[in-house]
Amino acid sequence: MAVDDNDEAVIAALRASHSNIVSILRASARMDKGLAAVDARLSLGLDSLDAVTEAVAPLQSQAMATKALHARINRAVPLALSLLRSFALVESLQRRLLRLSSRTSSLPRLLDFVDCVDCLRETIAAVTAGF
Repeated sequence: MAVDDNDEAVIAALRASHSNIVSILRASARMDKGLAAVDARLSLGLDSLDAVTEAVAPLQSQAMATKALHARINRAVPLALSLLRSFALVESLQRRLLRLSSRTSSLPRLLDFVDCVDCLRETIAAVTAGF
């Protein structure tokens, strides 16, 4: 049985196709190994990322709580300073009243005493109204 030229061309084409397919399969196997290595590295990275996320989550909630507390303190400080100033004024008026009460023999001093008592009452009312 003689093989004609057409059959030889088909066989040559089939051998070339076979060679190309073998080459593609080898490249595919190499790429599969490379992808497996990349997958392993990514898996390690993702595991590390999960561990870091778990470690950071409490810190984030603490940071948020700290920020909220800081805001509350910043809102409370001006009110507290105002209250302290009012207490200082009340204390000053009390000292003045004590000085005037020991010398209430004359009418002008008595009027000063009454004015100071009125001012003290207004200050105490302002302090208690703010809180």
